[in-house]
This record gives sequence, C-alpha cells and structure tokens, in this order.
Amino acid sequence: MQFIQKLYAYFDTLERAKVYRYIIVSVVGTLLLAGAGLYYVHRTIQSLQSELEEINDLRSSRVQSILRRIEHVKQQRTEVNAILAEDEAFKIGGYLDEKLDLLGIATNKKEETATQVVLDDNYRESVLSVKFAEITMKQLTELLNIIEQNKRIYTKALEITRSTKVPRTIDVSLTIATLQPRTATSE
Repeated sequence: MQFIQKLYAYFDTLERAKVYRYIIVSVVGTLLLAGAGLYYVHRTIQSLQSELEEINDLRSSRVQSILRRIEHVKQQRTEVNAILAEDEAFKIGGYLDEKLDLLGIATNKKEETATQVVLDDNYRESVLSVKFAEITMKQLTELLNIIEQNKRIYTKALEITRSTKVPRTIDVSLTIATLQPRTATSE
C-alpha cells in the first residue's frame, strides 16, 4: 500500500508532459512486446504446420508403398495358386528322379532327405535335400538349368566341393523345394 502511495506522489510531482511520455513509452513498449509475442506464436504455428504436412506426406507415401506391396503379394499369390492348380499331384522326389535318369546321374545320388514345413496362408513347403558324389560341373549345370525351368521348384541351397576320389569331379549337396496346397490331411 505504501508503494502505491509513493508512486502516486511521484507522479504528482512530475510535469504533465513527462507523465504523457511515460504513458506513451509504456504503451509502445507493451505493444512491441505483444507484437513480438504474436510474431513468435505465428512463426511457431507456421513451423508446426509445415512439419505436420511433411509428416502427412511421408505417412501417405508409406501407406501407398504398403498398398503396392500388398497388391504385389496378392498378384504373386494368384500366380502361385495357378501354378499349383496345374498339377495338384506333383511330387518333387519323383520329378527329380525323372530328371536324374534323363541326365544319366541317378547312380551318383548318394543320399536323399525329404521334409515338409507347414507355412501360413494354406501352403506347405516340401523340401528335398540330395547329395551327389563324383559328378561333373557340366552335369550339375544341366541339372540346375532343368530345375530352374520348372516354375514350381526353387533352389534353396547348393554346396559344391571337390571330389577326393575321382579327379575333375565334384560332390554336391543340393536342396530344392516346392510349395503345395495345405489340405486337412496334410496338417
């Protein structure tokens, strides 16, 4: 309370022109501070809006990318289903034995292991691992070429080592696989 009385007494002793100057300086100072505050708020809002637009553009491009991938997967699934429908009784072991007889390397097959893996989306993968001994590189490339030409079969692994018994031949461990439709009896 005393402070207000002292302030009132101080202004009473001042000349009227000085009081008006103080009031004008105070109003101008307040307006400048308010203007600076408004400028800062406006600038911050613009910055946040531009960041929001960038985030929305990025999100939109990611969504479009995901939608394209989903469409690509659907297209591939349709192609796989069409290939599987061509020969529902396909057996990877029988197919490989037929091609080995054709190439004359059936006697070089030393070991064969077949497994099946149940996959999601109504498929199961039939995997066949075969070991060959003492075949030539030409025979291997012909076999791989035949396997590659069949859309139903794909190569999962290939390991080649030099044969220790017969010169200029190789020992091969080959793993191939195919997809088959998963049925109620195969689960």
